[in-house]
Amino acid sequence: MPGAVLHDHPPARQRGQIGRTRIVGQRCPSPEQVVATTQQRRRLTVHWFGVGRRRVEVVRGVGHWYRQG
Repeated sequence: MPGAVLHDHPPARQRGQIGRTRIVGQRCPSPEQVVATTQQRRRLTVHWFGVGRRRVEVVRGVGHWYRQG
């Protein structure tokens, strides 16, 4: 999802912390930025929606997608 805003996991609750626990962590780079800067990619051959086989490159990452509401 190009417009996604991803975050790290929220920090653990501190002992003696007052107030609500954080819901999201620090903001991660956008998916476009990750793809542009990541050198480690995995090449795969996949079946492409009835058209045949297609070679794609895959970049992995983990992010927490929080949607308010």
